[in-house]
Amino acid sequence: MSSTMLENFASTAAQDDNSPITPQILVQHVLRQTACYDLMQASSKGTVFETSIPFQLAFFALIEHDTDVAPLWDPEQRTFIGLMTVYDYIRALRICQTRGISASDLATQTLADILATAPFIFRHRGFPSIDAESSVHQLCQLLCRDNDYVCALDPETGALVSILGPLDVLHLLYQVAATNESLFSQPLGSLGSLGGVGTWDAAVFTAATQVPLADLLNALDERGEISAAPVVDEGGRLVGLYHRSDVSFAMKAPDVDAALGNLRSFRAEDALTLREQLLASGEIMSSFQGLVTCAPTDSIGLAVRAMVMGRAHRVVVVDEARRVRGVVSFRDVLQHYLDLPELKTAAAR
Repeated sequence: MSSTMLENFASTAAQDDNSPITPQILVQHVLRQTACYDLMQASSKGTVFETSIPFQLAFFALIEHDTDVAPLWDPEQRTFIGLMTVYDYIRALRICQTRGISASDLATQTLADILATAPFIFRHRGFPSIDAESSVHQLCQLLCRDNDYVCALDPETGALVSILGPLDVLHLLYQVAATNESLFSQPLGSLGSLGGVGTWDAAVFTAATQVPLADLLNALDERGEISAAPVVDEGGRLVGLYHRSDVSFAMKAPDVDAALGNLRSFRAEDALTLREQLLASGEIMSSFQGLVTCAPTDSIGLAVRAMVMGRAHRVVVVDEARRVRGVVSFRDVLQHYLDLPELKTAAAR
């Protein structure tokens, strides 16, 4: 949306209402006037799994197709019934580890088997979807209801046309910020005093480089299922970001039992090092969320740009010594601009 269009809206709104036209009102206008169709990339590709295929095969198919998520199609009901993400496989491995279940079953259990016997493994409950002609504002509401992705459906046929996530909304905000910088000029460091937007200072959960991977994943779950943690050295300086969907520990394992062994023996720094090696060799997805940093004095606009360029859902705010000051996520940005009840509990993810 051009700056001229926003100026015209602001002028009209000012004539209709004596209340001030804030950046929040203008950004909400953009989100309401933009349809989900407008976010879709013409060259985007999609992967769909029938529930009859093995669960483990589905995981490796996600890696091979360079994607984090795929809809699940039930051939008997002839309808979509859920979503599978890379994290679901990692979660399944962890459940096998903690409950003493044989992980070899994952090689033979189908998606339908897992859905029938252990549906709690899947991150998404049901099939989150939206009419592709609906507004991005409506999409944001769904993304803030504990959904990492939402499927856009053709309003006439019900066919799946795209899978939308935070990065699609961030791309839109980035385009708006490029021509309307004043809407995104708020410094990141001031957000903590504005109703607790973002996570700051002592409230930020960080992980030591030597923490066992299994313990780190458990700690993420215990803190409201936050999805990532900055990793810091002994001096408290940022060295990386560990995300719960990091598959590096499983990629070099010859079988499921070996993957479980890596989960027990790997430490945070081992996972970060191996991930960089796998990214450099092209063995894991280029779309994996990486580390993106900003300074407290950087604007929201710069943070949005950094997230888009780094394909990340959050920025880690660091001082000049690279000590962690805060974490600002995609949902935190939405919390700043939108008045959605869902954001009060979901912003930390």
